[in-house]
Amino acid sequence: MKRSIFALLLVAAVAATAFAQVGRGGLLRLRISGYVGPRPEGVAPVARWVVEAQGKQLDFTVDRIDVLMGNASPGNVTQALAPYVPAFRLGGIEAAVQAFARTPPNQRIVMIGALRLGAGARTLMIDRVDPLPAPTPVE
Repeated sequence: MKRSIFALLLVAAVAATAFAQVGRGGLLRLRISGYVGPRPEGVAPVARWVVEAQGKQLDFTVDRIDVLMGNASPGNVTQALAPYVPAFRLGGIEAAVQAFARTPPNQRIVMIGALRLGAGARTLMIDRVDPLPAPTPVE
């Protein structure tokens, strides 16, 4: 019983620390690459999110996160979004949101945008979505 209470407290502390490090209501500029739809075979995900875009909930397999601006690490971002489904709502430039929603399965993309984490909302406002070549397998 004591172990399960300790484990629960530890999980709560990790989540609170991640949220505090990305900043309550803080804004992070991110570059996120990955795949819309089912996870492609052979891709080791950094995170798997459900993203709400244009009224649809879409699976997104993240294979890389770069923090371009803000006081956080990629790990802080994944920890702050981990317990939520959908992980975030996609907004921003309409053409970019449409490009995300129209991405075919197994097409690797990159999104550039700003993530705001507040007490009740997690919103990624994207500026652009571009196709990327699939990563080269490491031998």
